[in-house]
Amino acid sequence: MKLLMIFVITLSVVIAPKAFATTPENIRCAGVRLAPSLDEKRDRHVADRRGKFVPVVMVHGWTGTSTHDDQRRGAFSHRIDLSTNQLVTMKPSRSMIGQLQRIPGAAVFTFDYHNHSARWVDDPHIGPALGESIDCLFKATGEKAIVVAHSMGGLATRYALSTGDRAKKVSTVITFGTPNTGSLFALLGDGALAIGAAVNKQLAVLRMILAVCGKLATGKLDTGTPCDILPAPMRALDSEAGRALRAGSRQLDELKPFPAGVKVDALAGDAVFTTLRLGWFHLRWDGRIPLGDLIVTSDSAVDGASQTKKASCAYQLNPIRGGTDLIGLSLGLTAKNDVAQPITSVAGACYHSNLMRTVELTNEATGMVNEDIESRQPATKVVNVVAVDKNGNPAKGYTVTDDGWTVDCSPPQPYPSPSSVGRNIVQCGAHADAADVCWTKPDRVTLLCGGDPWVKTLTVYRASREVPAVPAAKDPEPWGLELDNGLKCRIRDGGAWSGRSDNLVGAYHCAPGTDVVLVAQKQGAETIDKSTRAWTVLIGVLDDKSTGSPPPTKVMVRTAYFAGSP
Repeated sequence: MKLLMIFVITLSVVIAPKAFATTPENIRCAGVRLAPSLDEKRDRHVADRRGKFVPVVMVHGWTGTSTHDDQRRGAFSHRIDLSTNQLVTMKPSRSMIGQLQRIPGAAVFTFDYHNHSARWVDDPHIGPALGESIDCLFKATGEKAIVVAHSMGGLATRYALSTGDRAKKVSTVITFGTPNTGSLFALLGDGALAIGAAVNKQLAVLRMILAVCGKLATGKLDTGTPCDILPAPMRALDSEAGRALRAGSRQLDELKPFPAGVKVDALAGDAVFTTLRLGWFHLRWDGRIPLGDLIVTSDSAVDGASQTKKASCAYQLNPIRGGTDLIGLSLGLTAKNDVAQPITSVAGACYHSNLMRTVELTNEATGMVNEDIESRQPATKVVNVVAVDKNGNPAKGYTVTDDGWTVDCSPPQPYPSPSSVGRNIVQCGAHADAADVCWTKPDRVTLLCGGDPWVKTLTVYRASREVPAVPAAKDPEPWGLELDNGLKCRIRDGGAWSGRSDNLVGAYHCAPGTDVVLVAQKQGAETIDKSTRAWTVLIGVLDDKSTGSPPPTKVMVRTAYFAGSP
């Protein structure tokens, strides 16, 4: 699962007010900007269920930018339009930033160090500035930040978290193609490239690809291939950052790993080139050459991570087809041999600068951010109501009403109470009897039945026959629900209820008011969504309309009550 989170870079810290900022628009931290909404027209950010906002910081990489505007040139601003599944037709609507902005409680900020991105991460404008921004955001919101970083931005985050107590101010880091152990592409700046290409399969294949880029660019500067992204990195190959990014560099060796308390989700491109009987330089290759995202190998990108996800792509360099490939010709290694498919096939989901456009990876990152924010929300409290003691008598605080009522418990009754999590709590009789949560006394005939979990009153029923022992319900449903909006809802016990035009039916009746908890009218439908720590239900009215019932509302369950045994 799922990925990299908040990157905040600041040139200087603007003092935040002592009280936490009520909205992201009120936050003033130097070095970061609140990302505007480009994908949807929204008047305001939506707080989480606590009424709070979690800063999510987007940090770009080497020679990149995080600026989020209508031109969509930022690393996280392009619409998500790529997939590793070639059968999928993408219909892009949102960017990585836009997708994160839809998460309640997420306040997305961008940090941009483009003018200094050819320098190493210890430059005051990069790692140290990012650290100061994290400090400021933490002070302004009272919430740990989530950092989402691309490429060298992940290394800048490592540097920022290596000083002070910042590990306590960041919960999750999500990285896209971060060269933790160095960049394959950066090695092209090495003066010994010719020797390296002769002995390193990955560099040889990469150099072949670059040779074709030169041919393609001669005819058209914008080729629609990875070649279009090469000029800026090529210019920076011999910069301070370019040299530091080479595998085995002193700077990489000195860079501390992410702190143990920070969750790191590393996302990587995993492009594999298949070669057939390729034997240049007297090499006999194994036929499968992994190039990662063509800039960073997948092993480098996932090194040291808590969890990882790779976008996998497969390409061929085919030496069998004759006379159609320019790669071998460009290198002078072979003539009239087809050694590769057209380079245009490489422009896809696994390329370094495209990772934030790849749906498999962006979904992972979105899931990680949502999971982090969700983990901060109050969890639904589960209460097991035990209304009797071990002797079957009313528990302390309960009163008993005995009006001489009887209930038919003839076979196949009794059933386990639908809300029971303990033995010998039964349901008997007709729905009108309202005897669906009943504790059996030791005489096996007397039942003490509860009306709802909030009222400590038990009603005595006498069964028509001795009640056998019963187990707990196999899949118990709560006896009662307290919702976040103040409603108290009791599980339905039969009877005729009105319907709705959308085929949702009532499962719990709520008070005060006319709302009910709704569930889909199909076998196996779940009334309560328990997929997160905070359970949720759908509520609405039963209006008997054939069309046009108002849509239901999702509400958090604050407390769920079950019936337990002593």
